[in-house]
Amino acid sequence: MRAAVLAGDDPGPVAAEFRAPAAGQGEQILRVLAAGLNPIDLGTLPPPGNAARPMIVGREGVGLTPEGRRVYFGGTIAPYGSVAEQALVEEAAMVALNDVISDADAIVLGIAGMAAWGALTRATTLRRGEVVLVLGATGVVGQLAVQAARILGAGRVVAAGRDGERLESLRSIGADAVVALGEHDDLAAALREAAGGTVDITVDMLWGDAALPALLAAGFRGRHISIGNSAGDATLPGAPWRRNLVSIIGYSSSALPADERRAIYQELLVHAETGDLRVPIQEFALDQIGEAWQQLPAASGAKLIVRPSS
Repeated sequence: MRAAVLAGDDPGPVAAEFRAPAAGQGEQILRVLAAGLNPIDLGTLPPPGNAARPMIVGREGVGLTPEGRRVYFGGTIAPYGSVAEQALVEEAAMVALNDVISDADAIVLGIAGMAAWGALTRATTLRRGEVVLVLGATGVVGQLAVQAARILGAGRVVAAGRDGERLESLRSIGADAVVALGEHDDLAAALREAAGGTVDITVDMLWGDAALPALLAAGFRGRHISIGNSAGDATLPGAPWRRNLVSIIGYSSSALPADERRAIYQELLVHAETGDLRVPIQEFALDQIGEAWQQLPAASGAKLIVRPSS
């Protein structure tokens, strides 16, 4: 079968032939209709020359079961990734789809959607009227977090990021105010001003230099949800946020049991069907995997979808 294969010392995947999978107990072979790429894919690959290569990249997609049921799948069984004509997945990792949602939109709800929605419904509970700050709001997860906060009843949503043009566009999907990172001498003060006071919940994809100012902008018993560190590590003095009883909470959907991930995904499906959750989508053919792969670090703000079959 044809797949996006990472082999030998190659820095990225290429479209090539790969042996077809064989299913064991509790596993399914799916015909892949569309596969999603995520920035996290870059950080989980074995280094060149590693025995885990060759392998197929990608960890989520939409496919058809042998019976013709269309499903979303999150997670694959190595060395079979999702960017292939066939994927090998655990049955527990599949969620049935209806005819309303498109393949691409179904993938948007997966790794990215569950990160955003789970941060506000599992890592903490957003109470109606609270102020939510989204750090890294111009990426796919960030855009979904802005929309999720609005759906869940936030009183004010502040979007912070580095791309000024894309930041402004987030007003149309639920942001009440935007803050351009790197343009303020006192970022904590800029965040408080945008929040109209203090922040109740921060959804943070960045960490790095933005973490401390966000913690300083948090109100009493604020919650800082860390779901990524694309801006690197952070050094945090304890007193400024400890005195406000601010909680720093780590969240990863992949750490949840399969039934909980499935429940989150089904909640997202309800809102996606009404058009309340949307991000730009950019599609590629399998032969364009190199071009798609190069865009992953750029955080273009679009969900990258690969169609393994023409």
